[in-house]
Formats: sequence, C-alpha cells, structure tokens
Amino acid sequence: MEAPFSTSARHTHSHDRPEPRSGGVVTMPPGYEDDPEAVDLARFAVAEHNRKTNATVEFEKLVKVRQQVVAGSLHYFTIEAKEGEAKKLYKAVVWEKYRGLRDFKPAGKTTLYQRLR
Repeated sequence: MEAPFSTSARHTHSHDRPEPRSGGVVTMPPGYEDDPEAVDLARFAVAEHNRKTNATVEFEKLVKVRQQVVAGSLHYFTIEAKEGEAKKLYKAVVWEKYRGLRDFKPAGKTTLYQRLR
C-alpha cells in the first residue's frame, strides 16, 4: 500500500510539506491546522457562509484538515467558531482552485465531508 503522501519533491507552499496524491482524501499531518494558507481558506469558508446566510459565525481556530486533489484541491475543514457566546464545531468544504465554498454545516449534521469519509 502506498503512503498517503507523494514522495516526489512537489510542494505547494514555501515551507517543507508533501503534497497529497491525486484522487484520495488524506488527513493532513499534525500542525497543518496552523498553516497560514489553510487558516486563510477556513476563514474564507466562515466569511462566505456568513455572506450567503446572513449569519454571524466568528472563526476561532482550525481543528482538522483533510485534503483531496481533484482538478485543484478540495479542503475538508473542521472549524471551531463562535455563534454568539457559544463555541461550536462546523464542517466546511472549500474548492481551492475556484475559491468556492462547497459545503458548510454544523458538525452534527450530515455533510459532503462526512459522506466522503
């Protein structure tokens, strides 16, 4: 069985992290939830959700990142956010190539993210 990451020298960021193989959904390594580009995409997901639904969800932190490479990258995020004073977990799917929010739901609801697990 192959490792979940390519052993090639391809990288998508300036820091040293491997790029996932095409097609499969992989859980990114510990610490990736602090990657500035991943955090930026997660913040985008919250902002886009707020814009589309007139919500007031506030990004707190990125908890988990999974990624799938298919005509660009799909990022599957678990995001901790505040809604009023309550902290909640959300699942979001962002298509990096088109900077599009594909899905954003409370973690307890069935999402595209959960169907692909």
